[in-house]
Amino acid sequence: MAELTKDELRRAVLLGRGPLYARGFDLEGLDLAGAGWLESADLSGARLKGALLARACLAKARLVGALLPAVGLERAVLDGADLTSADLTAAGLTDARLVGACLRGAQLIGAFIEGADLSGADLREAVLEGARLDGARMGAVRMERAVLDGARLTDCDLTSARMDGVRGVGVLLDGAQLRLACLAASVLPEADFSNADLTAASLCGASLSGASFAGARLARADLTGADLTGVDLSDADLSGARLEGARMPGARLAGATGLEMALRLAGRGSFSE
Repeated sequence: MAELTKDELRRAVLLGRGPLYARGFDLEGLDLAGAGWLESADLSGARLKGALLARACLAKARLVGALLPAVGLERAVLDGADLTSADLTAAGLTDARLVGACLRGAQLIGAFIEGADLSGADLREAVLEGARLDGARMGAVRMERAVLDGARLTDCDLTSARMDGVRGVGVLLDGAQLRLACLAASVLPEADFSNADLTAASLCGASLSGASFAGARLARADLTGADLTGVDLSDADLSGARLEGARMPGARLAGATGLEMALRLAGRGSFSE
């Protein structure tokens, strides 16, 4: 049970004439939907399991290590918020704003993040197993070493994203915008990149066995040293792609364009070499 009611929290803010200080408070299940007085609040370590925070303003709030499983944050504003190591398992963040937010090391297992704006956010080492991020805006996001097993990032905007060393089996990135993104040394077997735009993206040293790039744009992409065993490159655009040292046994190439140029750039006479 929550230690304080919504009205008591609001009074505390008004009386204190400053941001709410509720570090470590038990606020489980509290209805704070639409609260506009939580900006810059300090809720680090607070217990907010099942709380309702839809449409609330938590811009620049501190939620370091906060327990937020199954919390409702739909359409909430969390721009610049610090959620380092927070537990957001199964949280609802659909259409939320998290521009420039820090979610480093956060647990987002099974979270619902569709349509959210995470532009410039920090998701390094975050765990996003089974998370749904379809249609999310994630330009220039930092996701190095994040865990993405079974995550859905269909139609996401990941332009210029830093995804070095991400790992996960069966990640869905179909239709995603990954122009200029860096996925170097990533481990994404069976990933679905079909119809994605990976123009000038870096996938050097990536492990992508069994992945699908059907219809994807890989023009000028760097696949140097990548493991492309059994990948589907049907109808993909490989114009100017770098394939030096890439391993491609069993790859499907029907309808792929720019392959001859890519092989010539790699110093290989044929795909089988």
